[in-house]
Amino acid sequence: MRIVTIALSGNTRRPVSVGSARVRAVAGIAALLPLGLSTLPGGWPGTPAAGPPAVHASLMAAPAPVPATRPAVIDDPNNSNVEAYVRGTDGALWEKFWSPSAGWSAWGSLGGSLSGDPAVVYDVGNGNIEVYVRGSDGALWQRYWNPSAGWSAWGSLGGGIVGAPAVVFNFYNSNIEVYVRGTDGALWERYWNPAAGWSGWGSLGGSPTSNPAVIFNNFNDNVEVYVRGGDGALWEKFWNPSAGWSGWGGLGGGVTSDPAVTEPVVGDIWVFVRGTDGALWLRVWTPSTSWSTWQGLGGGLTSDPAVITNASNGNVEAYVRGPDGALWENYDSLAGWSGWRSLGGSLN
Repeated sequence: MRIVTIALSGNTRRPVSVGSARVRAVAGIAALLPLGLSTLPGGWPGTPAAGPPAVHASLMAAPAPVPATRPAVIDDPNNSNVEAYVRGTDGALWEKFWSPSAGWSAWGSLGGSLSGDPAVVYDVGNGNIEVYVRGSDGALWQRYWNPSAGWSAWGSLGGGIVGAPAVVFNFYNSNIEVYVRGTDGALWERYWNPAAGWSGWGSLGGSPTSNPAVIFNNFNDNVEVYVRGGDGALWEKFWNPSAGWSGWGGLGGGVTSDPAVTEPVVGDIWVFVRGTDGALWLRVWTPSTSWSTWQGLGGGLTSDPAVITNASNGNVEAYVRGPDGALWENYDSLAGWSGWRSLGGSLN
């Protein structure tokens, strides 16, 4: 299972995440799933090790964890709604949104025939909320909401994809860029440009064994993609406006989840993964020092991590499903990590 939150703040250049309404949305992920409202006291024991454990040979060939369901959540700057998108048990896309004036809406079906979990992005250029999914035919499909015209029909973008897409708004050129794993095992990209429309599909190579995570780096205008490689380590590939695409670079570690990434301070890229020990691990890139060593944050994760930067206080907040099935949180106020606490619930 993977929990995902995505947010942009208005038409600002920096995509910051989570004010007070957004924090309600993250905690409210539990409201999207069957709940048992017993909150367990205490935190997870254990002292972080010096680095992520290496991948044992027996794990090298093991498939990446397959999420059972994955909500995608976004803050809509058009109306300050917090909007959650999920794949329903009928295979359709469903939406539930929180309004500052009315609270949570009822569930509404957006149709379609999904065989993967959704990704959502806010297009700063036109105000669209755009949802991307893998269809039952294995292709990439899109549906978007426009403030003036409402919901579009479903449109196919073709391709043969595996797992869930990742999507980002590129503030350098206003592209909407979608990244997927292809049926050949490589990373593939397709992007929409306001002047030229949709590009064709382009292969970026590699051998990812996870769904990709992507972020726009506001320090250098890079678009950075992170995946779990065939060796179980974290790998990166990035696009720069001047130099184009880099080669693949290995960042080490023993990864058993999809990566998650956020930018709490302009240029600081924080990448989170679940290690082979089941704990949450972090590696940070800064403009002045480049990559840090791996830092263990403890815990006992039974899902992919979701991370977000809280725009109201600058906290970096990590959310996971714990071994008890509840939602757990650990946050860094940029002065140290809080330690794990349970938010209750029973996540399937």
